[in-house]
Amino acid sequence: MTKDSINHLTNRDAMRLPNFFSGSICDYISDEFNKVRYNSKDELIAQIKSLHTSLSTRIAAATVLGHIGDPRINTYQPAMQLIDGDKISIGTNSENIDKIYNQFKNIGVKYEWIEKETPEFDIELESFKIALHPVTNQEYRDFLVDSRWSELPSSWPFGKYPHYAVNHPVFGISVAAAEAYTKWLAKKTQRLFRLPSEIEWEYAAAGPLRNIYPWGNIFSDLKANTLESNILCTTPIGIYEEGKSVFGLYDMAGNVEEYVADNYWVYPKGRFINDDLALLDPNYRITRGGSFTRFADLARCTRRHGFYPKDLYAIGFRLAETI
Repeated sequence: MTKDSINHLTNRDAMRLPNFFSGSICDYISDEFNKVRYNSKDELIAQIKSLHTSLSTRIAAATVLGHIGDPRINTYQPAMQLIDGDKISIGTNSENIDKIYNQFKNIGVKYEWIEKETPEFDIELESFKIALHPVTNQEYRDFLVDSRWSELPSSWPFGKYPHYAVNHPVFGISVAAAEAYTKWLAKKTQRLFRLPSEIEWEYAAAGPLRNIYPWGNIFSDLKANTLESNILCTTPIGIYEEGKSVFGLYDMAGNVEEYVADNYWVYPKGRFINDDLALLDPNYRITRGGSFTRFADLARCTRRHGFYPKDLYAIGFRLAETI
């Protein structure tokens, strides 16, 4: 780990934030709450999904929906999308490393981090299902109450359930907790729930056209909750209608990183990347998708990441299902 690694910096320095208070969009939406506070659930959902509604209004509508009961959340019957099997391509062409590195080196991205997602290779993918949304605080609470699992999310202050964020993705949990959740839900429902494989996750995010970001090839801070948005916290699920993947999946970029089923492995004909994640644990679990604490680079569909013991790493998970 070099001295200029983001893991050597303070969280605020790594996020390129000033060392004094700076607000976010969420600090200035009280007027939006007043506009939507008496709307019905159907009206709130319509506002969340509208392409003509401002981001601040969508956040306000989804927040109100969380307080009155978000019908999009069903712990025991999560909304899933079928992904048909096919022969697919995964990873990044090695010829593109320099281009990607030069695009993001100003935010501290290292050359070897891009190399980790190379070389590109083909593989057969079996059909599977994947959740439309990452698992929320409400769903994780249901798991804790029923299973008596002992691990509370570090994002819950003093272990207190965040009633103000019931429909936000849960984060600040271990991979053991994520896997325990999938096993618990599989047993409760008699369905084959699990974490998605890394290959399944990437294909579900990028689609058959292999988009750089779930929605296409040009980044927009209006399509994902990344650090560029300056929101600096999680947002309710599903508020980025234009940020959906081609398969209709929400929050595959930004909001929280997501554990997959695979530990770090070297792509065929690639090399082991001994970065700070591997130095901490050479068999670390892969995460995908970026988060509200990280810039657009981590939101790229091919980007491979993992856990490191810093608050900067906001990690949750999404369900997959074997069919």
